[in-house]
Amino acid sequence: MVTEDSGGINTGVFAARGRSQWMLDFIHRVAQNPYTVAWDQSQIFWELVNGDGSGVLRSGASRDFQHIPQVAYIHQSQLNAFVPPASTDWLAYEWQVGDFIRHFAGCPWQEKPCLDMMRETVTHFQRL
Repeated sequence: MVTEDSGGINTGVFAARGRSQWMLDFIHRVAQNPYTVAWDQSQIFWELVNGDGSGVLRSGASRDFQHIPQVAYIHQSQLNAFVPPASTDWLAYEWQVGDFIRHFAGCPWQEKPCLDMMRETVTHFQRL
């Protein structure tokens, strides 16, 4: 499962079912992929769109992109909800109480507002 957000896909957090040979091969191809413009997002996106060798992203592709059946795309609230400033800067979904994962994208712990949100998260989950 990969989340979709305002920037396309976000692979800061993703989930894989089991240890299938397909998943192991996929992760290996991603790790070897040279397209690192937006970190792992670019590498994974390339493999999702072009990893089957179809050449969809190459010039002269004769068919449109088709989702591969092994990957499900879900809303950011289900797996990868951001905290500020990323949520506001990127016009993305912002974590709310009850969401599954609070993703601290672009929010290093050494900055006080980020560390405060991390501590707030720990306190919240200790109360559950």
